Amino acid sequence: MSATYSGKARVLDRNGLLLDVGKADLVVTDPEAGIWSGTLRVFAGSCLQSKSLTALVELDNGSRALAQVGTMTGTAGKDLVLVKVVGVDRAPF
Repeated sequence: MSATYSGKARVLDRNGLLLDVGKADLVVTDPEAGIWSGTLRVFAGSCLQSKSLTALVELDNGSRALAQVGTMTGTAGKDLVLVKVVGVDRAPF
């Protein structure tokens, strides 16, 4: 298991319906337990900007893990915002 992941991530509801796509910067905070967290950069006005939900996060390699995707934590440049991601399942990276 790698300690970090930086790249494209899809956010899906529990049925697999695509909610959003963004750039994720994720890190394993407890390797033994597989606990992970990080941020996801999405466009301003995204459904993730003002909602907190439990969803699947899918990485480029197709692996998925359940996570709590929070509301906006800051701006990330023109037309982009940061949302917090905290893993529920073991890290998929």
